[in-house]
Order: sequence, then structure tokens, then C-alpha cells
Amino acid sequence: MFSSLGTKIALRKAGLGNVKLPKTDDLFGSGNTKKGNTNGADGGDTGFANPFANVQWGVPKALQSWTTPPPPQNPVRKPPNIGDRAQAHAKLQFPTADGRPTILLFLRFCGCPFTEKLFLSLRTLANRHASIHFVAVSHCTPAATTEWLKKLGGAWNVDVVVDQDRELYALWGLGIATWGHVLHPRNGYNQVMLRKNEGVWGQQLPVPDEKESYDGFEVTDSEGHRYGGKKIILATGSKDILPDLEGFEENWPAHIYQCLACGGHEQRGSAVGILGFDNPKYTHFVQMAMPLEPTSITIFSNGPIKEEASAQDALKLAHTDGVTIHFEAGEPVTLGFAVHKPATVNRAQHLIEQLDVETVEPAMGGHIEIANAMFNETSVGAVFAAGDTMIMMKQVAIAMAEGLRAAAGTGMQIAQEKAKTLSKTFEEKEGTVEGEKDKSEVASC
Repeated sequence: MFSSLGTKIALRKAGLGNVKLPKTDDLFGSGNTKKGNTNGADGGDTGFANPFANVQWGVPKALQSWTTPPPPQNPVRKPPNIGDRAQAHAKLQFPTADGRPTILLFLRFCGCPFTEKLFLSLRTLANRHASIHFVAVSHCTPAATTEWLKKLGGAWNVDVVVDQDRELYALWGLGIATWGHVLHPRNGYNQVMLRKNEGVWGQQLPVPDEKESYDGFEVTDSEGHRYGGKKIILATGSKDILPDLEGFEENWPAHIYQCLACGGHEQRGSAVGILGFDNPKYTHFVQMAMPLEPTSITIFSNGPIKEEASAQDALKLAHTDGVTIHFEAGEPVTLGFAVHKPATVNRAQHLIEQLDVETVEPAMGGHIEIANAMFNETSVGAVFAAGDTMIMMKQVAIAMAEGLRAAAGTGMQIAQEKAKTLSKTFEEKEGTVEGEKDKSEVASC
């Protein structure tokens, strides 16, 4: 089959006329033992080493991905026309921070020879025209994109944006190619001609293990600047949601305290006011205020106390301790200080959501939930948290201690990954040495 005249002509037209393929019997075995063993391992007299011994026959790897359904598409918009405003996104901001014009290239899959040719051309242009911002968008995984760039010698002056979920592609009117496009016969012919004329054949990229596909993180700020790193520590803290009351901010926290263990002792023996009674936890303020020997404790509920049984039970306890309750209609009271615990939210909630990091219920504070308490690792591997953004008790000393945990965990994880890489390199090197040793022993037989 392989020695047919038609095959030889096709190979010659493709620039592969000097390639000689073995006969079918040599490939699949004909059962003829007269010529001896042809693999050379036992010293056969043919001297022919089968170059296809390790070839895996079947569906090409380039087509195996088509045996599974494609990922769901984002709603694809109409492609922009000349003169339209550039479609901005959190991953790709327009206009650019430095005001340079931008050339944008949406790539096919990493490893594709056409993608390689286009990217190399874009990289050459970027080196020649520093006044233009060159951007390439990849829909492959960060690990595959990084590995592909390494094989090509780096991105140089081209900014590469990873868009694995194809949000940018859909925003600019680009969907998923059809069977007719990918499997068109001319694509195969053009690949051969690209290899023959320009030496571009594409890159074979390994399929990473899903658990090991992470290759660091990249953060883009509001001005389009990108910062990379091996790990992320979310230490952005939290912020208080203060009530919209005139004069509240001016008196916070000089005369309005949220913790009587830290403030209020200077006003010992004066009247105390508690702003709100939103949940049973406010009973804690009453209990902490009593040792200060206040002349009175007033709860300003701003309406009826909640009907939940737990809140009513807490209110009865406050009555037992002699607390006076005033509703909206009542006499004004002069207080030594007031107590209020505002609700808190995470400062960088948008980052937490983008990373898909799990948080506790809003009723419990909404802070980041820790999966590994020893080193403050979150539900997402390689993402750590520290400080107020991951603890219920917002306190400086505690936040500092949690930062130490996260730093220790990050450093240990990086060291473990480096050791794993070195161990793998050593094993591969040892395997190569052993393989060469085996070959020399076979040759000496």
C-alpha cells in the first residue's frame, strides 16, 4: 500500500520525495519468519530499524478533540465595522493607558502552524513599530499558552491575553469553527506547503493534568497593566457599611465605638447608647457595657425589634439588666458614647468572584472561607487569604497573624513545587542515562 506509485507521487509533490516508507509487511507483520526479526533487538540480519515502531495508529490527535462536544458558547455579537468603537473588557481595556493605537490578533489553537506563522509575523512587527501596541488573544489554557510561547522563544513585545472562556472572542464576533472549516482538504495542503516553504509545522503541546494545569496568575489593573505571579494572597481587607445618618461619619470612631474592649473606657460612668438591635449578637454590646458602670443604656432600634425568637430572648436579657429602650417617638437622651457594629463587605469582592473563591454566608460576615486552616489556603488551589477579608473578628493583631500563616503557606507551596520539578528533571535525566547504557550493552552483544 505504502509503496504504490500514487503515494510516491503525492509525497514528491509535497516536497517529501526523499522519504522512503517501509512495506506494509514490515509495519504490521506478515507472519513470515524467514527474514528474521526486523526490530533489531535480537541482532536480526536485515539491519532495518522500523521508524514506525512507536507510532500510535488511529484518529490523529488534532481530531481527537472533536470526538467530544464543544464547550458552550458565549453569546456572539456581530463583528465590529470600520469606525466602530473598540469593544472594551476587563481583560482588554480600550483606550490603552499610554494612548498608543492597538493591533489585535485573535489566535487559533496553540500548536496550529497557521497560528504560529501569524504570531511570529506579529512579533516581528512589534519589534519594528514600538509606537503601536500589539496584542494577541489565546483561547487555550494558561498552561498551554505559556508552554507554546516557550517553544516559540517568548512573546517579546507582544502582550498575550488568555481568554479561555472566549469572552473576548464572542465580544468581537468570533465563534467556534465548524467541521467544514477545520476538515477542509485545503487546510492540510496549506499546512504541508507552509512546512515546505517556511519551515513552520506547528508545535506539539502536552495535555496537562487538570490538577497540574495551573501555571501562575495574571492580574490586570484599571489602566491595563498586567502583573504575573506564582500565587495570590488576597489581603485586601474589608470595609464598613456605615448608616446614612447625618453626623455619623464625623463621630466615627471618636465617639461611636464598634468594640468596647478597645474603646469606651474613657467615658466610664456615663450614659451609653446602642444604635440598632439587628440581631442577637447585639446582646454582647450590652454585656460589655455593663462593667463600665453606665448611668443608663439606651437601645435606639429605629423601629420595632425583629420578631425572631432569638432577638426577643436577647431583648428580655437586656431588660433584666435594666436597659431602657426608646423607639422613634421618645425623649432625647444625652449619652457619653454610642455603640454600633456596621455590616462589612470584602473590599475586593470582584476579585474573589473572578477567582471563584468560596465565602461564608452573608449572615456570618461574607468573608473568605478557608479550606486549609494551617496555611490559610482557600477553596481554589494556590490562592491564599489573610487579614480582615478572611476573619470574622476584624482586629489588627489577628489580621497580622493570619498574614504570617498565608506567607508561610505560599512559600512552602512554591518550594514543594520547585522540588517536584527538580525531582522530575532528575528522573528524566537518569532515565536517559539508563537508556543510553542499555543501548551500549545491546550493541556490544
